Amino acid sequence: MHFSLPDRDALWDAGPNLRRGAQMACDTVNATAALLSQQDNIQEFRLYDDGWGVPELREQGAGRAGLEAVLKGMMNAR
Repeated sequence: MHFSLPDRDALWDAGPNLRRGAQMACDTVNATAALLSQQDNIQEFRLYDDGWGVPELREQGAGRAGLEAVLKGMMNAR
């Protein structure tokens, strides 16, 4: 997965700080996705009464699991 801004767009061209901030956000997401893609990730999906989910992520909370995955990727990239 890769995110990028269009070359010319009225929204992003409204101001230099807007485009710069949006580009920084895209760069951050792209770097995070690159780190996470280096990790083997095999998860079990289950159908719960409120939809599909990953048992391990439900137990930990998705935010904590995401942070741990990013930190693990950063440590392995050393």
